[in-house]
Amino acid sequence: MEFLDLGCNIGVYTISVATLGRRVTALDANRKNLEMLLTSLQIGNLTRNVTMLWNALSDKSEVVNLKEDAGNVGGMAIVSGQELAPDFENSTIAVTLDDLEVMFRKKKLLIKMDIERYEMKALLGAKRFFEYVNIRYLIMEWMHHAETDTGLEIIQFLSARGFVPYAPNDRTRPLQQETRNKWPNDILWKQTDSGIDK
Repeated sequence: MEFLDLGCNIGVYTISVATLGRRVTALDANRKNLEMLLTSLQIGNLTRNVTMLWNALSDKSEVVNLKEDAGNVGGMAIVSGQELAPDFENSTIAVTLDDLEVMFRKKKLLIKMDIERYEMKALLGAKRFFEYVNIRYLIMEWMHHAETDTGLEIIQFLSARGFVPYAPNDRTRPLQQETRNKWPNDILWKQTDSGIDK
């Protein structure tokens, strides 16, 4: 099983999984985060296990601007749809998960998605990705979605594709949609269709 780290930041998950000898693809919109991750991978002699992508995720390919999140070190908010001229320091190209589908087709995949409230926008650009990639698990930051309409849209999108939400430390009891405002900060979505043949 390969690991796709969407919003890898400085690579805590990427490094941990690469250390276990698994293939990792790490994507982040913040070039500085990727530079720090690369340094860590070089020091740990882990570069052969990791592919790094300098992109944001969205529902369409576009140039996006980045805005630092003062309350989250290393966190960046994506600013889309503006007429601002892109610049090297504060912009990047957003891709869709469908753009990445060919990289992972027919592979078993564990995904970690922490892209600063942009999760639903990324899922909207992932219809082919979810159809052709064998996604077994999806770890997602939930705290920003607990009481929003976007949270409900995420639940509907993933549930329609056979995913069930669990607390990461308790995979015996699925979380109930009615209590989504009390779910933990991170959610483990598990693919329940064990007959997947992708």
